Amino acid sequence: MLCPVCGNDQFESLNPEYPDLKEAPDEVQLRCADCCAVYTKEDLIRENSEKIAIAADEMKDEIIKDFEKDFKKAIRKWKL
Repeated sequence: MLCPVCGNDQFESLNPEYPDLKEAPDEVQLRCADCCAVYTKEDLIRENSEKIAIAADEMKDEIIKDFEKDFKKAIRKWKL
């Protein structure tokens, strides 16, 4: 995720009880390491929702391509 103010991708948690942000609630506050802007996790997710959706689509496409490739290999081996 990127800071909406400066575009930096480094944040620090202002709530030390949540070092792993994946498990942190949406209310956890984060500070941008460059511009020091403060956001909640929910705010950052909302601000980056378009980037998140694009990344998810790209991952989906890669997974489908890998599956198709592996499936074709398996079919060729099975035919032999």
